[in-house]
Amino acid sequence: MNVLYLHRNDLRLHDNEAFTKIPVSATSFLPIFVYDDDLYSRSSFGFSKIGEPRKHFINESVLSLKKNYNKIGSDLLIKKGKTLAIVKELVTQHNIQLMLLQRLAGTDEKTLERQLVNALEGKCEVVFLDFPLLYKSSNLPFSIGDLPAVFTAFRHNVEKKASVRREFITPKQLPIYPPNTLQTPDEIQSQLPEANFKTHPNAAFKLKGGENSALQHIEKYLFETEQVATYKHTRNELIGEAYSSKLSSYLAVGAVSPVYVYYQLKNFERTVVSNESTYWLYFELLWRDYFQLLMLKHGSALFKKQGIQNKKNTYIDSQKNIDAWVEGATGDAFIDANMRELAATGFMSNRGRQNVACYLCKVLKVDWRVGAAYFEQQLIDYDVSSNYGNWQYIAGVGNDPREDRMFNSAKQAAQYDPDHSYRRLWGAED
Repeated sequence: MNVLYLHRNDLRLHDNEAFTKIPVSATSFLPIFVYDDDLYSRSSFGFSKIGEPRKHFINESVLSLKKNYNKIGSDLLIKKGKTLAIVKELVTQHNIQLMLLQRLAGTDEKTLERQLVNALEGKCEVVFLDFPLLYKSSNLPFSIGDLPAVFTAFRHNVEKKASVRREFITPKQLPIYPPNTLQTPDEIQSQLPEANFKTHPNAAFKLKGGENSALQHIEKYLFETEQVATYKHTRNELIGEAYSSKLSSYLAVGAVSPVYVYYQLKNFERTVVSNESTYWLYFELLWRDYFQLLMLKHGSALFKKQGIQNKKNTYIDSQKNIDAWVEGATGDAFIDANMRELAATGFMSNRGRQNVACYLCKVLKVDWRVGAAYFEQQLIDYDVSSNYGNWQYIAGVGNDPREDRMFNSAKQAAQYDPDHSYRRLWGAED
């Protein structure tokens, strides 16, 4: 049997369900990654669907995965174009009988899944892997349709009634990689999107993409520096690399699994310390699960102006205001510093994200979807569910809405940047 594995947001070998689904009878195994044309187009708001920082990070992650396959005698086929057409061609060329594919929550991703199943019917069986969640979807104490409308209710329910699955074993050997798909270095390079990005010297995120970098970073953040032990107290800081875990980019591309992070965290709690900060990192993994489940429940409603609450807000949508916000030229130094950091580095603190989002929606009165689309372009750690879920949350049209959710940027700046060092760092103040 010939098996094809289409990688998407699962760019790793460790804790990967795919390798448990390869039949013993498999004679060849072809892992592939496709840079899909649709990802490199523009959104309806005029922004690119993917910007230079994330292009660069994905390239690093894909090449890292290829090297890790090489280490165990296999390889990764890298292609660019239309995923559906490429898969159909490979299935025919290599007489593929089984394709492995991880389910994803995004609406575009689910559309592709349906297209693949329909196109391959009668030619190749498609076996789906579970969603990239901390808690296995089939182990949740409720159906997706009954997902609690408020995160706190979700958290209490899951913590009492669900358990995290065990990790999958990392493969040491795989069925033969089809030799006629080997690519030369020039062929590989020709498939990679050009990424015009260099890490800014002031960047809070300076990590390389890829599975190896992800695992090294977790080891350092937890066991070498023990910075996780103060995470809850430092996570709202604005300058430097160590104030937050910086795991979101690796989780977004699947260079690390949330389950692996969970068990490393449990090991840290068992051998070093268990405190409010270590719980808070787990708490953030739960939020990530919740947003993905929210997208599975509500689908395209997460992209609509009125949100999942079907609430009508009045927006002005002045292009002048949008440009000022994007360029970090609003005149509010705290907002401008955060936006300049995002433009230069592809990253922004959680505190910054909440403030600039609130400023766009509530002060400038701009449609929240404009901000979500810009974040989609700029963020290295862009994740469709978390991005659109968080924006709806801030705009007051998503889960757990509050009419009065407002961040006063002057008070926030006084609290989190009392000496103005962050604003000066990004040239928002002299």
